[in-house]
Amino acid sequence: MTSTSYQKLLQYKNAYLPELRFNEDQHCTLIYSKKPLNVSPILPQYSCKVTFKGFSLFGPNKDTLVAEVKSAKLTYRNKKLVQDYGFVSDYGEYHPHFTLGYEAKDVDLSKLPPIDFPIEFENETIENLDLSWSK
Repeated sequence: MTSTSYQKLLQYKNAYLPELRFNEDQHCTLIYSKKPLNVSPILPQYSCKVTFKGFSLFGPNKDTLVAEVKSAKLTYRNKKLVQDYGFVSDYGEYHPHFTLGYEAKDVDLSKLPPIDFPIEFENETIENLDLSWSK
């Protein structure tokens, strides 16, 4: 995420979600897979502006607050990674989103104002999942 987008997102969090444990590593996942990487794809240099779609609660406890976004560019890149490199997602359909924070079980999504500022991501990276990770 660009530093400008990050700063605006932090201001939003402080104004509307002051109690939320914020995700400091703001990114938009292209593929989520527990399968180890066996190839090194070519990483394009690009930026991607996304449009806010809505809020959802993800995770087994429905306590991870995410901002769902619309982006033809991210959807296209997801499909290219699957087609060109054989990546396999642990989820059926790709839903572009980024994680705002954790421990959000009591957040009333209907009372959150939409994110009405541009969100831009840059610099694609690839890494294996840390399967020992926990919130």
